[in-house]
Formats: sequence, C-alpha cells, structure tokens
Amino acid sequence: MRPFPLWTKKRYAAAWLSRADDAGDITYVALGDSAAQGLGATTPALGYVGLLADIAEEVTGRRIRVLNLSVTGAKARDVLDTQISQLTRLTPDLVTLAVGGNDMRKYESADFETTMDAVICALPSHALVADVPCFYSGRGE
Repeated sequence: MRPFPLWTKKRYAAAWLSRADDAGDITYVALGDSAAQGLGATTPALGYVGLLADIAEEVTGRRIRVLNLSVTGAKARDVLDTQISQLTRLTPDLVTLAVGGNDMRKYESADFETTMDAVICALPSHALVADVPCFYSGRGE
C-alpha cells in the first residue's frame, strides 16, 4: 500500500481542527487513526466521521459538533496514551473508535489485546468501536 503524502495528512488534520470550535447541540468525538481522519476519501468530510455526523444531523435535526482527536498513523497504544486522556476531559454524546490497522505491521497478539482492552475499558459505555481492518495476508491476519 502506498503511503499518503504528508501534505494530505496535514490538510485532513487541519480540516478537522478547524471544525473543533464549531457550535453544536450534540458533541461527537472520533478517536483512532487515518480511517477516522478520512484519508482515502476525496475530502475529510466524506470519510466515515463526516458522513456519520451528517447522518446524525439529518436524523436528529440538531447541529453536530465534531471533535476528531484521531491521528494518522496512530496505534492502539497512541489512542490509550494520548487520545483517551483528551476524551476524559469531554462529555461527548457520541464516540467512535477505529484503530488497529497500524498495529498489524508489527503485530504482537498479547500486547495488542492488553492495550485494546484498556482502550475499550476507558471508553464511555455508548461508544461505537469498529473492527480492526482485514488485510487478507500475513501474520496479522
């Protein structure tokens, strides 16, 4: 898989940062890696975080404030060490987590399981957690 250019990563992160102070009736916090940033979509808003926020606005008729704490390249340990501490200072109505793809590069079963258990235990009970991506090859499969 070809890596995303640095300018794309920075542009997507900046797009989410620019939305962080937007007002909203419902607060949505996204955690994870490049999947939550929307890399691969033509714009950040067309990634799953943007689409989910749009759907939530349409269904509820209320404005959604999106705080996307995800970081391209993040692993489960990064979420636990950095993103969870940011989450604990917030009271989000909706939380999503998509992480694990980067952990598959140098997969260590016991470490990944322990870290993911800690991440999941730190999430609010209403959080939505995505499956780890399937790459259909290699030891991580």
